[in-house]
Amino acid sequence: MSERSETSLGPLASRIQSLLMAAAAAHHDAYIETDGLHAEWAEWYADFLQEKLAEVTGRPVDEAELAAWLTAADARYRFEAPEEAWPVYYARAYVTGFGPAGPEVKMSDEGDLNYDVKGVLVRAARAHHEAYLDVDGANPGWPAWYANHMQGDLKALLGREIALDELATWLVKMDEEYRDLAPDRSWVSYYAEKLLEKWGEGTNS
Repeated sequence: MSERSETSLGPLASRIQSLLMAAAAAHHDAYIETDGLHAEWAEWYADFLQEKLAEVTGRPVDEAELAAWLTAADARYRFEAPEEAWPVYYARAYVTGFGPAGPEVKMSDEGDLNYDVKGVLVRAARAHHEAYLDVDGANPGWPAWYANHMQGDLKALLGREIALDELATWLVKMDEEYRDLAPDRSWVSYYAEKLLEKWGEGTNS
């Protein structure tokens, strides 16, 4: 992967970034004859990182889930093509809710409702990626798919039912807005914040 610009990270994300860089160096050394090319790289990385990540985050990490998350993170990184280097991107994604332990990995002091909405988004993203694994997550009808997956959980959290077509339309809007206005933020954090602004407690929209 080419080098990209670095951006500031918090203490935990910085430690995870260092672990990822160590894993990359070790993997390259192990597969130096193929210049690091290895079809089962995600499983290799997961085995290398599992105990180290558990120690850093204070939570158990499932090796199979970690391998699946690494594969998904790689696909999202290639799709979004951000300016930051991949270890920075992965580390930021891990601590902002898109980690293999899902919404249980809480790394911020944000309100509980915000945290729970992030969990809904993370579970939807994971389920969608698994459902469309053969096409690397590509699905022209993703807004309706996400809306259908999220509607029940959001109703339980917010105490109101959001119409499927309204939620799908909002997701399309958020996708466009996020790419234009906040590409340096975690999409999970951005979507959760905006969702609560529109449908959270005390709103009438």
